[in-house]
Amino acid sequence: MILLLTGGAGAGAQPAVVEYTAGRVATLADTFTPPLDATTQVSMPANWWAMLRRRQATRPRA
Repeated sequence: MILLLTGGAGAGAQPAVVEYTAGRVATLADTFTPPLDATTQVSMPANWWAMLRRRQATRPRA
């Protein structure tokens, strides 16, 4: 799942969620400096599946 980060730390980034636990903790594929904090606003776009597929297609294969 792709998230859109706006405002605060990480503004403009589109990280992918690689794990989500029953405790409602999301692990993101990217790291952030400075770290995300309470000023970061997060939303999930309606077309998140298409965005994830495009992101995977543009990443180099190992």
